[in-house]
Parts: sequence; C-alpha cells; structure tokens
Amino acid sequence: AFDTLTSMALSGLYDQVEGGFHRYSTDVQWHCPHFEKMLTDNAQMIELYSLAYEQQASPLFQRVVLETMDHLMDSWLVKGGVYLSSIDADSEGQEGLYYVYKYDEIQSIFDSELCQQVCDYYQVTESGNMKDEASGADTGYNILHPKDVSIGFDLSQVRSLLNEFRAQNRVHPIKDESVSISANALLVRSLFISARVFSNPDWLKKAEMLLNNVFMALDAQKDSVYLDDVVYLLQACCEGNDAYIR
Repeated sequence: AFDTLTSMALSGLYDQVEGGFHRYSTDVQWHCPHFEKMLTDNAQMIELYSLAYEQQASPLFQRVVLETMDHLMDSWLVKGGVYLSSIDADSEGQEGLYYVYKYDEIQSIFDSELCQQVCDYYQVTESGNMKDEASGADTGYNILHPKDVSIGFDLSQVRSLLNEFRAQNRVHPIKDESVSISANALLVRSLFISARVFSNPDWLKKAEMLLNNVFMALDAQKDSVYLDDVVYLLQACCEGNDAYIR
C-alpha cells in the first residue's frame, strides 16, 4: 500500500505544480491521467495520505497532504464557506492543456542548468512524453512525472515558476461551483484526521468552520438531501467528536 501511494504521488496522476490529484490514470504507469479534479477524490486522498503518514512518516506523504490542502483552500472555496465540486479536464478545447508543458516552454522558464535538472527529474523530452490516446503519436507536450523521491533543486522555487507560467500562458479549466454536501462532508472528515495526525490547530479550526457551513448548506437544501450526504456528514461529526475526546 505504501509503495502504491508513493507511485501515485510521484506520477502524472498528481498535479506536481499546484497539488491535488486528477480523477484517474489511463495507464498502469500512473503517467497520463484524465485531468479532471474532483473534491470527493482529493478529500479522500488527504485522509489516506494522512493515515499512511501516521503509519510510515514519509516526508513525501506529508508534502502531498500539505500541497493538496493548500490547493483546495486557495482554489476551491466558494460562497457560503464550502468547496466546489470539481475542476474540468479541458481548457481551450484540449484535455489537460493547462497542466502540460512543451520542452521549449520549460527552457523559457529556467536557466540552462536548472532546466536540465527539471527536465531530467520530471522526464521531460523534446518530443514530449504525452501520447495521443487514440493514435499513440507524440503530442509535443510533457506531463510532469518525477523519477523518484530525491530532488536536486529547490522544489518550491521550481513549482512557483511553473505555476506562474500557467497563470500567464494557459486558460484555467472551468470550475463546477455546484455544492456537493457529501463531498464537503468527506473534506470535513479528512480535515479532522489530518489536524490530528499533523497536530495542526489551523486545520482543526477549518474543519469546525466547514462543518458548520455544511450544516447550513444542508438546511438550505433540506428537501433534496441524499443518503450519502447524511452518512458522510455523520462520519465527519463522529471524527470531530473523537478529535476532542483524544
């Protein structure tokens, strides 16, 4: 299980620049994902990597939790203090374009020495490592797919510059701002768990605030509540209660 989690974190399934997981992989190497991001998936990934860290204190697992949490807090919050349901895979009529890079784009971002390190680490090639799903032909684009855990450069600086390039040169995929009670309840639960595992009082406060906001959202649509809304919210309440008992 720990090997699988490591492989998923060091893959194209995970957004190496902004954090957060795409919906699923289209191949056994975890290389090319379906680029949609779902709140349900990422909430559960936060929980899973937190619990894994509790069993095996991997800095990679901790980083995944921190980056994914930051990504959700920065980009997914909507009116009412709850979180949106998903971010689309497509932008500018092409799936994944927002997340991938051409070799010459990477060259334009970094000086020559750092560019070589980044390309080696993320397996970036001149012809592109992203294949067309139908034909198998090179697309010219690269999915950032780390070789291993060891990093020979300043990761936060590289991520910042890659993110800046996205902001200036890509159109952000459409956000689905509809509110899923069940997905938000899953996030409440994961916030309580990660707050406990990493002894993070800020996440505990966010869990409490989100729980309150989810209850208000539930009350606002009480005539159209589903079973999973109630079950996941109950689980979140139980996790919150356990957090104070501990």
